[in-house]
Amino acid sequence: MDSGYRVKHHEMLDVVIRSYLVRLNGGYPAIVQKFYSSGKADIQPCFKVAYVNPDDGSIETPDPPIVTNVPVLYSISVIGGRISGHVYPLSPGQEVWCQVSQRSLETYLNSGGVVDPADTRMFDLSDSVIIAGIRPDNHPLPDINTSKMLIGFLDGNGLIQIDTSGNVKID
Repeated sequence: MDSGYRVKHHEMLDVVIRSYLVRLNGGYPAIVQKFYSSGKADIQPCFKVAYVNPDDGSIETPDPPIVTNVPVLYSISVIGGRISGHVYPLSPGQEVWCQVSQRSLETYLNSGGVVDPADTRMFDLSDSVIIAGIRPDNHPLPDINTSKMLIGFLDGNGLIQIDTSGNVKID
């Protein structure tokens, strides 16, 4: 084989692999569109994907679809049969991080426990979960005190501060 064939073969393989990878969803930033008291939200993924229009060869970058009813991951536990944890609402416009499950979450979310997913989809945006807290550099968090644990509103109004000695201050 001449090297021209190998280069073309390599380029073709690269195109095929990339066409599959572009459809493989992992983690991505998103913007909350609507929050529900059930602990789920509708979100707009922030990453667009470029597509080649087969009719005219032009490159298109449509907005990603709104993903609905995405569960929020909260820090919760069951203690003595009671649910405890740290839960909070999300606000429209808030930036969040989303992680996509390897398999369909639908059966698990409906029944819990160890499940055999009835749906064979993989890495689909509809199987995302939300992790709150990511902030782009143009919307930074206020400076965080590195010697205290902070619970509450970080602007200082309605804030519980606990230092390393266990002293508690409530503002």
